[in-house]
Amino acid sequence: MNNLLPLAALGLFYLNHQKASYRQSDSDTMPITFSVLGPSAATILLPPTPEDVTIGDSVLQASIEVFTNQNIPYVLGGKNNNAYITSINNITQNDYGSSSRWFYKVNGTFSSLPPTDYTLKSGDIVEWLYTTNDGIDIGVPFKNTAGKNNTP
Repeated sequence: MNNLLPLAALGLFYLNHQKASYRQSDSDTMPITFSVLGPSAATILLPPTPEDVTIGDSVLQASIEVFTNQNIPYVLGGKNNNAYITSINNITQNDYGSSSRWFYKVNGTFSSLPPTDYTLKSGDIVEWLYTTNDGIDIGVPFKNTAGKNNTP
């Protein structure tokens, strides 16, 4: 039995080495800070958290990576380049009336771009905020004209 120990250790080393070789290298990722605030920004669902995401990710792609890494349930609406977040951590658009939905900020500024079209840069700070009244409660500076999604 003791003769098998070196073989088992070698096998474990090989498996760990193989897993590592399939991981993205550090040169394929970039750091961002990511947070999620619930209704009217009164509930912290995810405090500002450093995350590494894939270089070239959109806000939506990075969000999906972070939600998956943090085990936060989410739901998407729309399709392809019109995809958007409808639910984060079981807080869904329209839960607080027809004017409630998710918006995002990058570096403290709400974007008029859909989350599929905003490409992140290294060091960006991404915040998801849930509004209960078309963004007034969270400080969105423009009217949401794109319908019931997070594309202001």
